[in-house]
Parts: sequence; C-alpha cells; structure tokens
Amino acid sequence: MEESGAVLIKRYGFDADKHAAYIQKILGRFENPYLKDDVERVGRQPLRKLSAGDRLIKPLLGYAGIQPSAQESDSGDCWCNALPQ
Repeated sequence: MEESGAVLIKRYGFDADKHAAYIQKILGRFENPYLKDDVERVGRQPLRKLSAGDRLIKPLLGYAGIQPSAQESDSGDCWCNALPQ
C-alpha cells in the first residue's frame, strides 16, 4: 500500500498525511476479526474484474490511449492490448 500510495501522491497530488491515515484505516480493517472477506469472494468473477470497463483495467486503458469497444468493455477481451508489446 505504501508503494502504490507513493505513486498516487507523486502523480496525482494526493495529500501524504491523509493517504497515510487512509492506509492505517484499511490496515485496521484487515485486523478486525468481525469483518470477513474470504478468498472465494475476493477471487470471484475474475473475467469481470479484468474487463476493460472495470476499475482496474479502465484507467490503464485510458492512460495508454486505448478506447475499447462496447463488447470488449463487457467481456474483458482487450485488457491485454494495454500491455507493452
């Protein structure tokens, strides 16, 4: 979280102190035994999570200047287009 946070701070101007507090809040959630997030739920629907329209791949495609078709956005067919050749 610290490594990705450093990128957010440098590239997008996130406030370092606020982001450090956010990281601590999230780590506190991981330590809370009453908040369950099992592996089955986290790993569910990998094709959706890798689709061009989802929160992980969509920003990468935009950064690379790639505009996926509607079908690619729904299916995840173009995520590999964002990778360097």
